[in-house]
Amino acid sequence: MKDQAEGEGGPSEPVEEPVETPSPVERRGGGFALGLFVGALLGAAAALLFAPAPGRDMRRRLRRGLDDARDRLEEKWDDVRDRAGKELGRKDRQ
Repeated sequence: MKDQAEGEGGPSEPVEEPVETPSPVERRGGGFALGLFVGALLGAAAALLFAPAPGRDMRRRLRRGLDDARDRLEEKWDDVRDRAGKELGRKDRQ
């Protein structure tokens, strides 16, 4: 004969209670405050890095940058002109 606890459907299984999933606010804990603090630090760092320098310093930096760029461009132009001359010299000899 069958045991009364088993019943017709077989042995009874323990009933699991539903697990409540914490809301996003509960999961974050102090995440918002930490994000706000980190964002403020990054913003301050960016402001210091990208703040314009006084006029005289900025003009000096721009002048140096333009002079360097012009020098590099002249060097590249000389290289291209030399290579073109060599290639044209080869073609003339052939």
